[in-house]
Amino acid sequence: MACCVSGSVFASTAENYSGVHPYIGSESSQSSGSVITPQEVVKPTAEWNVALKGQYNFAGRSNYQTLYTNYYFTGKYSYYVGVTNNSYNNLRVRVLSLTSSTVYRDFTVAPGAYVTYPVTGTSPTGSQIYLEFTGSSQDFEGYIY
Repeated sequence: MACCVSGSVFASTAENYSGVHPYIGSESSQSSGSVITPQEVVKPTAEWNVALKGQYNFAGRSNYQTLYTNYYFTGKYSYYVGVTNNSYNNLRVRVLSLTSSTVYRDFTVAPGAYVTYPVTGTSPTGSQIYLEFTGSSQDFEGYIY
């Protein structure tokens, strides 16, 4: 099944829509993000310094694949993550360390719900965090700042 995204995480087929880059997230704090294709459903390798670049927006769809932001986040002692679940199934979101086994936050977003959570215990220079999304028939959007 082809999936579409207006601004971020994406998996199923490599079908892109106009204005969408084949990775996840926003290239500016004011715009919507991009997509991730099935071939790139991997942990992030690029840095997004939230203190310098601002809020990172994401959104995506997948039938079953675990999705990740394609950036890891740095620059702050604490963050806020907001997620809207547009699907009919629960969405699990985890905020993880890229360099250790630390799980900074683990939460489930009910169908049709919006949640926001603080993420604490990070260091502006020593912590590299990223988001992981799991569930069936995922359809979500959100941000980290």
